[in-house]
Amino acid sequence: MSSGMNGFHVSERRLLLFVLDIGAGIVALLAVTWARDSWEAEGNAPVLSWVSVLAAIHYFVVRATEANDLRRATNPFQGAYDGVVAWLAAFGASLLVPYLSAPLLGSRLTVALVASTGTVLVATGRLAYAGLVRQPRLITRYLVVGDGPAAQAIIEAVHASLGGDHEVVGYVSVGASALGHAQSSVVSGAPWLGFGTDLTETIVRSGATAVVEGT
Repeated sequence: MSSGMNGFHVSERRLLLFVLDIGAGIVALLAVTWARDSWEAEGNAPVLSWVSVLAAIHYFVVRATEANDLRRATNPFQGAYDGVVAWLAAFGASLLVPYLSAPLLGSRLTVALVASTGTVLVATGRLAYAGLVRQPRLITRYLVVGDGPAAQAIIEAVHASLGGDHEVVGYVSVGASALGHAQSSVVSGAPWLGFGTDLTETIVRSGATAVVEGT
């Protein structure tokens, strides 16, 4: 498969989402607690401990929910919703960790301010991510070579597992399957674009940026 220069790999995009989410949450926690003079209160755990606890819990919450689902993340509203829910769950859980987390339970206002500030920042980061990856020049367009079970499995995997910044523009027939192929045929929602013998022309015509062997 030719990947071109379009975006990051799946694991890197999930990492980017996590960094955006936890970064927003940490900024909210540190900014609000600093503004409300919570850093130097007697008996507090070190601020680094607060950050570490929040980051660790947030990581497990993201892994256990749909917050790192790349297809949902490319939808601005679904992505923002998933990110905010994960943030609020992680922040709430972090407050229940004794001795190591930020001592905020004594002030409802501080808790509300951190939660609301984090919500705004997480949602903003998610909206920015969705807007970025949906730019036309960052969309990876796959052309599948073949129309058998392997090609069908590839097409379905792209639709099911990758985000809106990945799409299948169609497939071409090769070998014996190309004989008498109906031009109206569709495989798993992907249209038939011609024969493998015309591959270069088909790539140009379809705007494909990646070719996948599915024979």
